[in-house]
Amino acid sequence: MKAKVQPIQCYFLGSLIVISNKCDEHKCDAYILQGGHYKKESSIIQITGDNAGSLHGSVIQDVLGTVASTPEAIIDSISKKINRPDTNNIKISDHHINLSELFEIAKRSSENYNKKLFTHNINNKSPKIKSNAYKIGTIFVVDDYPYGECEREAYMLSEYIDENKFELTQITGYHAGYGGFFIKRKKDRNAISYEDLIEGIKYNFLKPDLKSLVIFEHSLIIEALLQVLNPFFSE
Repeated sequence: MKAKVQPIQCYFLGSLIVISNKCDEHKCDAYILQGGHYKKESSIIQITGDNAGSLHGSVIQDVLGTVASTPEAIIDSISKKINRPDTNNIKISDHHINLSELFEIAKRSSENYNKKLFTHNINNKSPKIKSNAYKIGTIFVVDDYPYGECEREAYMLSEYIDENKFELTQITGYHAGYGGFFIKRKKDRNAISYEDLIEGIKYNFLKPDLKSLVIFEHSLIIEALLQVLNPFFSE
């Protein structure tokens, strides 16, 4: 009689991780596994809080023939790269955020900010903002028509190892967690202009509808994310 083969528990790109601080259990943030088929490692990108968009090391994709990582590999990387993580209180979910959930998280997050929820780019007119207003952590939603049908998803400007670029990380939908698309920035500046963002979208998307562009005016907060997504997490 053949022994049963136990399935390997693994997490693919787009998986979400909630990490608490060892010294303060109320201090925590959410992260996403980011990468692509061209990479042998997944990056850990923060998606909530003041440091949203920050790169916090990488995780080995240790499941043979896939772009997946085991919980052990994820926890090992977290313990080395993130300041004082409570490795006994890490929540991981393979749920991919959808747009409805993202807008609900943003709506609840906006209650903590004294500013509007988002800028809706009507008729592709530049909003009245500073020349370099978009830094890592900026979230935008745009319609794209790569194969004729509309694909509407959200993306975050993320930190990249090359200081001359921001990486675009998709944070919603089936392809959540995928990166590999870049927007140029000046090395001595930590933000890009509205015009830079538009040019980056034109360059990286096949047929973007810029009239559909929505830019979030603030970061997501962990409390709002957990209120919406907590049923999907396991400890």
